[in-house]
Amino acid sequence: MTIKLNGENYIVENKINLKDFLDQRLKDTDKIVVEHNYSLVNKEKWGKIALNDGDIVEVLRFVGGG
Repeated sequence: MTIKLNGENYIVENKINLKDFLDQRLKDTDKIVVEHNYSLVNKEKWGKIALNDGDIVEVLRFVGGG
């Protein structure tokens, strides 16, 4: 199945949940906000969301600065 992450397609062989998908592709998931199919998702729910073919995941990172 194909999952789109920040505009880039990723091929996933087996069923996977959102948390595992993000953990496999990102170094640090502590300070991010995740949108799944145009809806914001609380971090506590990532493991309960099964990804399906064609799903869209967007990740935003918090960046400090001055």
